[in-house]
Amino acid sequence: MKKTALCSFLLVSFLCQSAFAEDTLPSASPTSVVRPLKTGDISPFDGLLLSPMAIAEIIADKKLLPEKIAAETEKVKQQEQANCNLSLKEKDADKQQYAAIQELKLQNKDAEIEALNKKLSLLQSSQISSTPYIVVGAAAGITTTLLTTFVVYKMIH
Repeated sequence: MKKTALCSFLLVSFLCQSAFAEDTLPSASPTSVVRPLKTGDISPFDGLLLSPMAIAEIIADKKLLPEKIAAETEKVKQQEQANCNLSLKEKDADKQQYAAIQELKLQNKDAEIEALNKKLSLLQSSQISSTPYIVVGAAAGITTTLLTTFVVYKMIH
């Protein structure tokens, strides 16, 4: 008896709910149904129940979304600009440091060239001229040849 009564109750309650849901379903598709409900009302469709305050927040968020996107985009743009400026300054400092090093190397090479030029001019100025030696050698050779010829001539005659 209890089982029969329980089954009858469940059967009637399921049929009543199904009939009530079918009776109040709007003709529009369930994805676009908007229907105000009061406390205790049965929802005519499956879905998400939102309060008017929640709907207002969603609408406000939707209206503010382009401004939020623009603000976030501007923030990221400024961060990237700052990163680029920092990188540019670092590269400029590296370039200046490299130029200073190259300038010091150039000055060092110039000083080395100047020292070598001084050494060369000192060697050139301290070198004895070879012209007097050539003249004396030539004169000695001629004199020796003449004397040898004279001696040989006297010995033969």
